[in-house]
Amino acid sequence: MVFYPAFPCSAYEAENAVPLHLETDLAVSDISEVDLALEGRQVTLRMTFNVAVAKARTARFLAHTPMFEESGVGEEHADKTFSDLRVTLDGRKVKTRSSAGGFFDGKDITGLLASEGISPLPGSSTSETALRHLLARHAIDLERHGSWRGMVSKRWTIRLRPATKSVVTVTYEALPEFSIQELGSQELAQLIDRHCGDVARVIPLPASHTPEARQFVLVERYDIPLPRTPDGVSYRVAQPIKNWLGARPVTTLACGTQERSGPNLKGRWSLQDLPLSMLVISALDDPEAQ
Repeated sequence: MVFYPAFPCSAYEAENAVPLHLETDLAVSDISEVDLALEGRQVTLRMTFNVAVAKARTARFLAHTPMFEESGVGEEHADKTFSDLRVTLDGRKVKTRSSAGGFFDGKDITGLLASEGISPLPGSSTSETALRHLLARHAIDLERHGSWRGMVSKRWTIRLRPATKSVVTVTYEALPEFSIQELGSQELAQLIDRHCGDVARVIPLPASHTPEARQFVLVERYDIPLPRTPDGVSYRVAQPIKNWLGARPVTTLACGTQERSGPNLKGRWSLQDLPLSMLVISALDDPEAQ
C-alpha cells in the first residue's frame, strides 16, 4: 500500500477488499430466488427458500472472510469482524455465532494467543510488547518468517417449515477494494471492461459531473461471493451523493444491467456472470486530491 497524503478521507491510496463468503448446506434446488441490494456499502441479501418436503428441515449457514493481514495504522478496513451482520428468518431475528482465528506461517496460533488473552486478529487492540514477548518465547519472528493473519466467521442455523416459502435476509456493511486510478489508464480500462462497461462512455463521466475531476477517480470494487443459485441473482444499487470516503459516485458498473440512472442501477446476474462484482467510480472533487 502507498501512503497518499492528498486523499482527503483515507491514509491509503488503495486497500484490498475483505469479502464475506456465504455458504449453506441447502441444495441449489431449494433456492427459489435471490435478491441483492447495495446501498452505499450496506449489503442486503434476501434469499427465498422453497423446501418441498413433508417434514421441517434444518439449514446451516456459514459466512466467513478470507485470511487477512493488518495494513497499518490508519487503514479504513481496520475492523474486519463484521460485527454489524444481522440475520432474519421471515422478519424474525436469528442468533448468529462468531469466531475468529489467528494464523502464522501455516500454523493455527489461535489457542496460543488466547492463552495470553490476546485477540487472534491482527490489528486489534493488542499490546505490541506483550505480543512480541509471547511470540519470542515460542520462536515466532513476525518480521523474518511471514505475516500474522486472521480470519472471521459467522454461523447460524434455521428451521425451515415444510412445503412453505421462507425468506432469509442477511445485512452487513461491505469492505470493498478501493484505489485511486488515473483516467485513461490501462488498469482502469480493464476494470471497466471486466464489469461489462463501455470505456468510451465511462471515462468522460467524472469531469462532466465535477469539473475538477480531470485526472484521478476513486474506484471501489464490491465482490460478494454467494452460494450457487439456480437462476442467477437480481440486484439493485443505490449510491449517495457523497460516499463513505468523501468522493462523489458518478457511475456504477455491473454485468447484466437492465436499468441505469447515474450511479444507481438494477439488473440481473446470470450464472455466467457469477461471481457477483460491482464497480463504483467516483469523482474526487477536492482540488487537493488532484
